Amino acid sequence: MTNSSTRYQTRALDWQAPKHLRSGDHFWILTDIQAFTESYYAWSPPQQFFRVGIFDLTTRRLGFAHFGRDIAYALLKAGFTSPPWTSPAPFSVSLTRRGHDGQAMGRYVTTATISPIDPSLTVFAYEARRRFWSQHVPNSWPGMWTDLKERADRETAIENVALGMIGLFSAGDIKKVVGLDVDVTPVLRRLVEEGRLLPPVGRKRGTRYEVAFPKLVEGAG
Repeated sequence: MTNSSTRYQTRALDWQAPKHLRSGDHFWILTDIQAFTESYYAWSPPQQFFRVGIFDLTTRRLGFAHFGRDIAYALLKAGFTSPPWTSPAPFSVSLTRRGHDGQAMGRYVTTATISPIDPSLTVFAYEARRRFWSQHVPNSWPGMWTDLKERADRETAIENVALGMIGLFSAGDIKKVVGLDVDVTPVLRRLVEEGRLLPPVGRKRGTRYEVAFPKLVEGAG
């Protein structure tokens, strides 16, 4: 009975054209990765991209999606394990991209947010995944994202220490606790842009940061 229901639900799903993942997309990754090199524009230098089969939770359709290393990093930062992926992802993903300091142009920061999979979708996960097999050739290998994973772990450690500080602190204070000989200032600046740290006071070596604790709603409680 379950198999019959599964096949019906899977056949009823439509396909959509391949897409490049972007801000606002909400999707469930069903397959392992196929890595390839391509120029984003005809005049651009070649760069590495990754293709996966997804269920688009906005359009409710199956399709292929590709993305670059910025989104790969965001996935690891959100909690994805490093490839290879031998089964559908245990959660869905929503992407958000924003410019540094609110700028509309230039380099963007990509954030991935994970959320539970609707249980009604998991019943046809295997059949949906199988539909990609004839068109998809995963070629991932252990360690393919090692540099991204190391960076994600490092930045997470810096964030955790910074957001746990009490009162004013400096970048040097963070380095002492984390024990990493790296520049922690870019991470602190990003936390300021995200509103998790207050705007810094002072300049250069005298710069001090402070955690932006949520404001209490008057009359709450």
